[in-house]
Amino acid sequence: MRHGTAPRENIRGEIVVMQPLLLEHLLVFFFFYSFVGWVSETLYKTLQTGRFMNSGFLYGPVVPIYGFCAVMTISAELYLAPHLPFAVRAVLYALLATLLEYYTGTIYEQAFGVRLWDYSGKPLNFRGRVCLQYSFYWFVLTVLCLALLHPQVVRAVATVPNAVLAIANRVLIVAILTDFLFACRNLTSVVRFFRSLNSEYLIITRDIFQKSVDSFNRLLGSFPNLRTYINTSIGSNILHDFTVNMKGILTKTIVRGSEGEVVLDAADGDEAQFTGLVADILANEKFLKLREFRHHNGSIFDHARAVAYLTYRYCRKRNLDYRSATRAALLHDFFLYDWRTGYDKEGVYHKGHIYLHPKMALRNSEEQFVLNDMERDIILNHMWPLSPSLPRYKETFVVSFIDKFISTREFFEIIRPRGTKNGS
Repeated sequence: MRHGTAPRENIRGEIVVMQPLLLEHLLVFFFFYSFVGWVSETLYKTLQTGRFMNSGFLYGPVVPIYGFCAVMTISAELYLAPHLPFAVRAVLYALLATLLEYYTGTIYEQAFGVRLWDYSGKPLNFRGRVCLQYSFYWFVLTVLCLALLHPQVVRAVATVPNAVLAIANRVLIVAILTDFLFACRNLTSVVRFFRSLNSEYLIITRDIFQKSVDSFNRLLGSFPNLRTYINTSIGSNILHDFTVNMKGILTKTIVRGSEGEVVLDAADGDEAQFTGLVADILANEKFLKLREFRHHNGSIFDHARAVAYLTYRYCRKRNLDYRSATRAALLHDFFLYDWRTGYDKEGVYHKGHIYLHPKMALRNSEEQFVLNDMERDIILNHMWPLSPSLPRYKETFVVSFIDKFISTREFFEIIRPRGTKNGS
């Protein structure tokens, strides 16, 4: 299959003759630009997160949407180049790529029931699937491709015998189709697993849970919007269970003293066991410095103690590892600076609190105490879904939601002063 030759105008306004395209050449262009797209996205996300991120839906080093866009652009050039200026063509190709992105997102949503990317928060978006910002990126990529990269690629491909290209193309087609089938199965497993958590979160075994989430981390790196879906699936279950079965614990067992400090109800028989679990932490000189830093309407110390106590009550009731969860919940905000300003007592500025403080809390905790794997995971990922990886333990999700539960009520001052009556 061969496309005819056609004159075209390059970015410098020069008239050149477009060489005929063979089907084998188009396939090579598809694979090459799919690879280039994977490299670009992987580098961007790796630099953004500070760790290697294998980008894309597939396991292999290709992101096919870039290949499809490139092939459509290259093919369209044969017919549009003689009639339209380069700038106009570049805009049209960017619009074509945007349209492909829109329908790709639509197909994924309809096939798997989950949105892999969402631009709803960006200006001038359409149904969250496309937006002006990423359409501009398509425009830039189109210009770079046609003006700089593609002429070099054409010359390189022309040196390879067609027979060799045919063999390589067919091997790559089989590889990508196989990869695609496995990737579809994995995404289906992700969706089914987290959908089942609405009813099975509290009874699923730890081994199954950890094996499942370990296999999903790559997809989360490629499609951060999956975090929202997972967060909703798990969070709705925990919050519902917490509300139904633990209602009243907050106001009955965690109150404020005369100076605003958190006071655990002495009449509650659980306090002695809770204190015994964390006695070494509560006696640690460095940890006690958290009393000097404010958190909403109390100190970080008060906040951490409240989160730890509710975690203890909830996890013990639900037969989870309440010891590890309680200790980690107490240590989850073990950072020593004012998060509202970013400055510590020595005047050192700490930038990026949301992403920084879990790492700092883990570092401080490991300096002072011996931690197990679950405790490390809870401290590092208690900000889920903003944490870089998916929590590996059910207890981590529990601490994450109880932390948000407590923070919200602290912010709105729903923790009532000791001695007040409901409704006052």
